[in-house]
Amino acid sequence: MKAAIGLIQMESELGDVPANLRKAVSLIGRAAEKGAQIICLPELFATGYNQGILQERNTLLGSGFYQEIVRTMSQAAKENHVYLIAPFARQGNLKGVLWNSASLFDEDGELLGAYDKFQLCGLEKCNFRSGSEIHVFNTRFGKIGVMICYDAGFPEICRSLCLKGAQIVFVPAAWRKQDSYMWDLNLSQRALENTLFVAGVNRVGMEGKIHLFGKSKICRPNGKILKELEEDREDILVETIDLQDVLKARAEIPYLRDRKQTCFYDLECSEEKE
Repeated sequence: MKAAIGLIQMESELGDVPANLRKAVSLIGRAAEKGAQIICLPELFATGYNQGILQERNTLLGSGFYQEIVRTMSQAAKENHVYLIAPFARQGNLKGVLWNSASLFDEDGELLGAYDKFQLCGLEKCNFRSGSEIHVFNTRFGKIGVMICYDAGFPEICRSLCLKGAQIVFVPAAWRKQDSYMWDLNLSQRALENTLFVAGVNRVGMEGKIHLFGKSKICRPNGKILKELEEDREDILVETIDLQDVLKARAEIPYLRDRKQTCFYDLECSEEKE
């Protein structure tokens, strides 16, 4: 099965949710016009990322605009007839309690579910609850997984998604320039060791002293880069992948066949049962 992946490398205005939503909707439309069928936005695109600047405004913005963000993203998915991964602060039943999350909408604008960031980084721990579930989403193209930014540095998360059947893992991020080498290493390595596609979507721009540098990319199941955007500029990457390449890679690179399952009981508990 082939799927056209759209990665939106955008700059957000810190704290300006209406402006960020307008820009995102426009960029989603442009990605769809280029043929994208599964589109992903970067981490916390609606509010901006810098927790040190936002502080308590993070909760006010995340809760106050939550319903509007959901409605706008649902409508954008439906109008463009695309699957849309939209990372924004998710509010549960208790108002004012947020997760750094990524919601998945289908081609009809229905909310299929959300992934809550498992590994919170730095000041995120002051403003968000950490996630507690790792799961994959079924689409008409295949099974997809999501992990958010800092999650990519923890091999167990991507391996768990792999064991649950994910064929492509999206990584929306707000990754800073000084750690760019980690971005390159983590994405390629997670793809290779699990022999699946990894699509990293990074923000661009400055938020205070945080330099978000972009370089969004798709990594093949052998870890090599299929396509990559330039640093420090807004852009849209649209590329068609063939999920059959996952099976081909696993025939050539037998990491999953050769791993000793009995040595990793905790991960085996998460494996999808036939």
